[in-house]
Amino acid sequence: MKIKNIVTVLLVAFILASCAPTAKVVPTETAIPTSTFTPIPTSTATSTPIPTVNVEGLIIPDPHFSNSELFNLDNVDSPIVQFANAFKVKPADVKLQNPQLFTSKDGKQFVVLTTSDMPLTKNIDESGIPLFVAIKDTNDEWGWSSSSLKSMCAFNGLKCGATVSGDEDYQDPRYNKLILREFSIINTGGTSPYSVKRWGLQFEKTYSAFAQKNGISFKPGHLFYWGAENPPELNAASKEEITKWMNQWVYDVVNKYPYFDSINFANEPVGIYDGSQYWVTDGNPWYRAYQKQWVAEAYAMIYKELEVKGLKPGEDVHLILGLPYGAKEWGYNPQFTIDFMADIKRQIQQKVGQDAKMDVGIQFHLRDVPQSQVDWGGPNINDLDEDNLVKFFQNLGEIGDVHITEMSVKNVQDPENVIKGVNLVLSSAVKSGVVKDVIFWSTLRDNDFLFNAQFENNLDYYLVLQMLLANLEK
Repeated sequence: MKIKNIVTVLLVAFILASCAPTAKVVPTETAIPTSTFTPIPTSTATSTPIPTVNVEGLIIPDPHFSNSELFNLDNVDSPIVQFANAFKVKPADVKLQNPQLFTSKDGKQFVVLTTSDMPLTKNIDESGIPLFVAIKDTNDEWGWSSSSLKSMCAFNGLKCGATVSGDEDYQDPRYNKLILREFSIINTGGTSPYSVKRWGLQFEKTYSAFAQKNGISFKPGHLFYWGAENPPELNAASKEEITKWMNQWVYDVVNKYPYFDSINFANEPVGIYDGSQYWVTDGNPWYRAYQKQWVAEAYAMIYKELEVKGLKPGEDVHLILGLPYGAKEWGYNPQFTIDFMADIKRQIQQKVGQDAKMDVGIQFHLRDVPQSQVDWGGPNINDLDEDNLVKFFQNLGEIGDVHITEMSVKNVQDPENVIKGVNLVLSSAVKSGVVKDVIFWSTLRDNDFLFNAQFENNLDYYLVLQMLLANLEK
């Protein structure tokens, strides 16, 4: 009975409580925006925003956070480590300046991180060497990467390339990696009929396909040239036999490369000696067949074959006539080159049509030793002047697109003259506004001025980057 009474009392109490008015509950206040709301994707809900830096009003990701691997001093691919190795200092001794905003020749903005001068290197001012560059991608977002010869040339309105050859260490994986990183053109140098007869075009086909796959320009080498590399049977052949051979050679080159966008169709048809220009006749069956018209005849053959293939000469494929910038000791006058190029273009247009386009190729095999000590008749660096070079390029530009088809410094003994000569030619090319590209001749062979035998950047590589950046406006 006692238990029943307790249960009854509890039920009554519960009923009375449920009928009582509800107490007012005041919720805790939270900061929820009322005007806008930006949803955060689930995948990044816990991510930390990447810190940014303000560069003259532009908000750029801080590369120390967005690309921290580039600043890892234990990473052999870090631009800082590579720079330190080239200058023979410790990576920790490399200091960077604040980010700087520049404008490329085509009006696009980019940001660079450049080096400060290092007290440990007494005779070189390393300030202003770009190691990192930020540009906008296709989504209009800023992204950082290592600087490169390719990027610095592009900011200056130039494409840059290197010759590749079957006698280089091209099977080393670092070889192709370097090409992709540093160059926008592959040139096969002087692909001669003699080498093709022995080995075919397999090497050239490989790099033509490699260029096409990776969005790089591909330029077959000297199509028509004189010398021992031509078939010896042509030395006693008739004009008809030479013509037949020329047409077959053109067909093979135009149709057997998977891809190309220019051809050096005739190389060095004239030389310089004792202050005058002369046609090269020794070992030159083309001259024997067509005399001073052979360059125009060669152009016409290629022009016709390109049209058959559905390619427009001068647009889809640039046809380049190449000549060297000669030696003052031999009496070279730059006007010789200008006049010769203009005359050949007139011959071509008379034969093919007034709309025919011919590009101009010029070679700079620089030296600082007497001409008698070298094989190639290139200019002495001390004979070059920037103002005159700029005018020279601009005069050539009135004839056609201008290309530096060969650039080398193998005949330069004084290390300081190497960078002096290269900077002089490249600065003049940029300031002229007409030079389209530059090919560094044999730069992947042995230990050249840009790279060492292990395909690592040399000190001069960075000094070229420094010069290219200095040509641009902040």
